[in-house]
Amino acid sequence: MLDEEPMHYKVHGVVAEHTDDGRRFWLHRASDEVGREWYVVVGSGRSPFKPSMKMRGWMYGKENDLNLTPDHFLREEIGEQHVADAG
Repeated sequence: MLDEEPMHYKVHGVVAEHTDDGRRFWLHRASDEVGREWYVVVGSGRSPFKPSMKMRGWMYGKENDLNLTPDHFLREEIGEQHVADAG
């Protein structure tokens, strides 16, 4: 939200990697200042936002609300990208 104070995050490093369908993925684990766990998906190759384009790099973060393991979280994210690609 625009009126929120900025959050501070501590990045704990890469916890999973995967290559799939023209993309490379690295999953970083991070925590915010109130102790919530976040995963940051970093990738290269086909854009997850516009699959017809190739990108040198992109990233986005999500809170790990379901307490998924890093491998499971990354598989879910890759699955969502496949669904978006097909749409």
